[in-house]
Amino acid sequence: MCGIAGIYHPHAGPNFDSDGICRGMLAALQHRGPDAEGWYRSKELVLGHRRLSIIDLSPSANQPLSNEDGTLWLAYNGEIYNFRELRKELIGKGHRFKSQTDSEVILHLYEEFDIKCLDHLRGMFAFALWDEKKKRLFLARDRIGIKPLYYSDNPASLIFASEARAIQKAIPCEPNSEIAIQFLQYGSIPEPLTAFQNIYSVPAGHYLLRDVRGTSIHSYWSLADVLRRQDAHPLVGREIRTLLEEAVQQYLVSDVPLGILLSGGLDSSSLVALAARQREQVIHTLTIGFHESQYDETQFASLISKKFGTRHHERYANGPMVLECLDDFFNAMDQPSADALNTFVVTRLAQEEGIRVLLSGLGGDEVFSGYPHFKYAGRLFQILPYLEKMPPAVRSYLIGALVQGSKLFKAPLAAERLNFLMNPTIDSAYRVYRGVFPPSMIQSLLNCDSKAIQPSSVLPHPEGLPSGIDRAIYLEFALYLRDRLLRDTDAMSMSHSLEVRVPFLDHQFVTALLQMKSQNRFHPYRGKLLLKEALHNDLPEVILNRPKRGFIFPLGEWLRSSLKPYVEEVLLDHQNTGSNLYLNPEAVRKVWDGFLKGEVHWSLPWSIFVLKRWWNQYAVLSSDVQTKKVLIS
Repeated sequence: MCGIAGIYHPHAGPNFDSDGICRGMLAALQHRGPDAEGWYRSKELVLGHRRLSIIDLSPSANQPLSNEDGTLWLAYNGEIYNFRELRKELIGKGHRFKSQTDSEVILHLYEEFDIKCLDHLRGMFAFALWDEKKKRLFLARDRIGIKPLYYSDNPASLIFASEARAIQKAIPCEPNSEIAIQFLQYGSIPEPLTAFQNIYSVPAGHYLLRDVRGTSIHSYWSLADVLRRQDAHPLVGREIRTLLEEAVQQYLVSDVPLGILLSGGLDSSSLVALAARQREQVIHTLTIGFHESQYDETQFASLISKKFGTRHHERYANGPMVLECLDDFFNAMDQPSADALNTFVVTRLAQEEGIRVLLSGLGGDEVFSGYPHFKYAGRLFQILPYLEKMPPAVRSYLIGALVQGSKLFKAPLAAERLNFLMNPTIDSAYRVYRGVFPPSMIQSLLNCDSKAIQPSSVLPHPEGLPSGIDRAIYLEFALYLRDRLLRDTDAMSMSHSLEVRVPFLDHQFVTALLQMKSQNRFHPYRGKLLLKEALHNDLPEVILNRPKRGFIFPLGEWLRSSLKPYVEEVLLDHQNTGSNLYLNPEAVRKVWDGFLKGEVHWSLPWSIFVLKRWWNQYAVLSSDVQTKKVLIS
């Protein structure tokens, strides 16, 4: 795992300090690669790399790497899990390798297949490859979007890096106030947008080409294509176990200490069970506990650790500890996110224990439709024909009865939930279960026109995708998983110089499961049925039958106690927001007071706090860059 940065500027003048600019970007990425730094320069390009050594710890694996004749140069971030099989095939075709690293495989694959090399890679990756003969820059990102890659493009140049804020070190760009609406709607920023003006994300499953003729972006893999196909035979439990076991085996390759994030839930316990049977070296497991018993899962994590003989590390989190690390947390946050604090804390624990590679159960809920709203969506489509046939008067009466008797329809999300009942679709259900603020509150907070707030416009709509449960899966992958969980996992883990791997998101595993018809992989009343059948001989009944519980911090309690003074100061200080973002102080006060009275969920004031705190920090940094007047064009 590493950090990459570079500048393509074929017509740079003699006064253009491309080395200095790239050096500044790499300095901003030092946490991603503390072990080595490397450079490649040509007339058209400067390519930089920061290395975190995971496979082949020798200097021969330092980057940028070149092929034998120096006509190809690569800076790469990620892991290619099938590199040994690929390496063997390439050696059989006459290719010569100078290192044992997985990254060198990409160079030789490109020599064989050009851009089609992407079809052969199994893993998580973001890379930049310079083809000296073609005078072409090739940027690519893995299928699911596990590793990030950002760029800023204009007719004269293209700048790219593993983090958006590294590019901000090179060019004058302020935080983008237009994304505040999307952030308040869903707690993150949908790609290809970023929190900075004129900086974009290379979309997951895409590659970018740049030469003197300009820039083009192309798709090479799409989850929508997988979901549209649905021609695979139904898999039974033992087949799923074999597929997952093979993925875990691939993901265990490491020359440094390896651990597993263990919550005691089904997903992470499954990884421990499969990994323990395949890895001879000791496996570390890490768990965060809480004194608030309704959030604590340490007893289940301890049960799994003892059963499979792991070296277990347990740490209890509390409000004062979180308060002490908040500044470091925001320093690690490349993009504002309403999530991520839990990942920051647990990866800090891993770093303190000397662990450099972690396996995570992230993706299990998406692949196996494990979140509660998947069940609700499935049930919705069972009763939808009856709802649609109801006369409007009858439906209004039933809705009125629900509103009178249910806490679900209390402010502030009552309007969204009423809309869901009047127009019961997957999209309206998604806005209910993943939405943070309803449009009326966003309008009040930002003093913006209601026409600017279109919750459905954020939701992607690929053609030909079924409208039922597969639509819900697609939205989870595209928004909550990719734009929030994976982005957070990368930023928080790399801030501690460690790598997180996600076997449930192995693209071959994802494809095998999601190409089945939805009725063969999803049950509206029995969550994760296929995974439970696959692991029923490996895990205790108490783990298999546990209710779904997410890895959530008790922030509601802490915001009323140890975090309250700090958070309240940020929320109510009118002067601490960047100049190009306006938040209505009266509306912010109303949200905070509503939370303290128990009328508003903690996620609402927390989201405003994150937005203000992040914005203030990066607005100041952008002012520093503006002062330097580093002009790329």
